[in-house]
Amino acid sequence: IVGVGNVGGALAATLDRLGFTVRLCDPPRQAREPESDETFVSLAEALECQVVSLHTPLTRAGEYPTFHMMDDGELAALNSDQLLINAGRGEVIDTAALVARLNQPNAPLVALDVWEQEPRIQPDLVEKVWLATPHIAGYSLEGKMQGTEMVYQALCRFLGLPVRKKAGQFLPEPALSKVCFTGAADEDNALSTALRACYDPRRDDARLRLSMRGNPDERAEAFDRLRRDYPVRRECSSLKVQLKGTSKSLQDGFKAVGFKLKI
Repeated sequence: IVGVGNVGGALAATLDRLGFTVRLCDPPRQAREPESDETFVSLAEALECQVVSLHTPLTRAGEYPTFHMMDDGELAALNSDQLLINAGRGEVIDTAALVARLNQPNAPLVALDVWEQEPRIQPDLVEKVWLATPHIAGYSLEGKMQGTEMVYQALCRFLGLPVRKKAGQFLPEPALSKVCFTGAADEDNALSTALRACYDPRRDDARLRLSMRGNPDERAEAFDRLRRDYPVRRECSSLKVQLKGTSKSLQDGFKAVGFKLKI
């Protein structure tokens, strides 16, 4: 995980609960928190992992700029056994270098939610990546409500008013509220099925690829429209999972991801 802030830190915690070995790369935090309990690695060490997930802000100055942090040299270090994910800022990856790398042998799989020059993203890059979504990683209903709640709480503090409401009390019933698995369920398939019931990114991928038709202005308008008119998406916490006669490891996996369990 490159960039261990709120999102990267939450991802690290989830992966740790699921039993992954996780390397953390965050030079600014490493310099700022020398006494931290976290163990940080260099970018080169992070790029040795099977999955590399980018969650950095975009900075162009200072000791640790992230603009085009992933350029020819870093991308050349990745191979076809690896997956590169960018859910931070599009400009962290040099688009020209990435397109060139994806045209070469032994290229990595790439999943992008963020792009350089949004909304005028490059259709040839969309065509070459494994998974493409239109900057909607944080667009769940719960995520939007939590952001609204933060603004509400800050305004209450500023005005000296008590916080009387919680965002959760305004969330509607999800379209899918419950799934059930028995002891006959395969562990990996059960978790995958529940995750895709909540959110299947392949739908967003298909919509974005279809939007790449037309001239640059039409593509840019379509990209913005995908974000503006994004359908309601719920998080794992909205789905109750009933487990009948399943193993403890499966129960732990569902808990780690954030599902509500009924055993």
